[in-house]
Amino acid sequence: MDLKAVIMPLSLAAVWGGSFFFAEIALREVPPLTITLHRIIWAVPILAFIVRLKRIVVLRSINIWGAYLVMGALNNAIPFSLIFWGQTQIDSGLASILNGTTAMFGAVVAGLLLADEPLTAKKIAGAALGIVGVAFILGPEVLTNFNPSNLAQLAILGAALSYAFASVWGKTKLAGQPPLVNALGMLIGSTLLMIPIVLVFDGPPELALSTSVWAALLSVAVLSTLICRIVPSRSPHEPTSQRRVYPPKSYRIRVGSRLRFNFSGAAIDWQTNLVVG
Repeated sequence: MDLKAVIMPLSLAAVWGGSFFFAEIALREVPPLTITLHRIIWAVPILAFIVRLKRIVVLRSINIWGAYLVMGALNNAIPFSLIFWGQTQIDSGLASILNGTTAMFGAVVAGLLLADEPLTAKKIAGAALGIVGVAFILGPEVLTNFNPSNLAQLAILGAALSYAFASVWGKTKLAGQPPLVNALGMLIGSTLLMIPIVLVFDGPPELALSTSVWAALLSVAVLSTLICRIVPSRSPHEPTSQRRVYPPKSYRIRVGSRLRFNFSGAAIDWQTNLVVG
C-alpha cells in the first residue's frame, strides 16, 4: 500500500474537517457571510504568490474567468455561506455529517449531467442509502415540525448539492486548466461575489476581534481552504463524482465532531455519535 496515499487524505481530513470547528469559534463574533469572505480572501494572495513562483500561465480569456466566477459561486460562495449560516442553528458535528452527503449528491448529479458517468443501479442504490441515512440523522420531526434547526440542516444539504454541481462544472468547463490556476481563479471569483454581498447584508467587516476568533478565521482560510485547494487527495483518473478536493467524508466527519467534543466540551447527541462511531 502506498503510504503517501494513506497519509495525504488523513492529513487533509484534519484540516478540512476542522473547518466546522473553526467556524463555530468564529461565529461567536462574526456573521456567516463575513466568515465566508474571510475564508476565501486571505487565501487569494498566498495562492497567487505560489502560482507566480511556479511561473504558471494564467489565461485572461473572458470565457475562462466567467467559468471561474460560476465555479467560485458553486464551490465556495454558496456552500460556505450555507454551512456557516447552518452552524448558527446546529453544532459543528452534525454540520460535518450532513456535509458528508456531497459524494451522494455528486454521484447523482454527475450521472444525470455527464454522459461518461451514467447513473447506474449501484449509484442509485448508494444514493438511496444515503438519503435514508440523512433522514435518520434529521429525525422524524423534520416532517412534522419545521423549525429553524431543520432549515439549517437543509442548508447544509444544499451546500453539499452545490459542491456536486461544482464538480460537474469543473470537469466540463475547466478540465484543461492547471489545477493551481483553477483554485486561484475560483477563489478570486468567489471573493468578487462575496465583497458586495457582505457590504450590503453585514456591512464593513469588523477587525477588532478577539485573538481566538482571528486564529479561527486564519485557520479556516489557510488550512481548511488554501491547503485543501492546492494538495490533491484523489487520483485524476477517478470519476467526477468521486474526484473532490476533499478527503474521505468519514474522516472529515470524525474530525469535525471530535474537535468540537474535545475542545468545547460539548456533548455529541446519540444520532451523531452513532454515525461518527
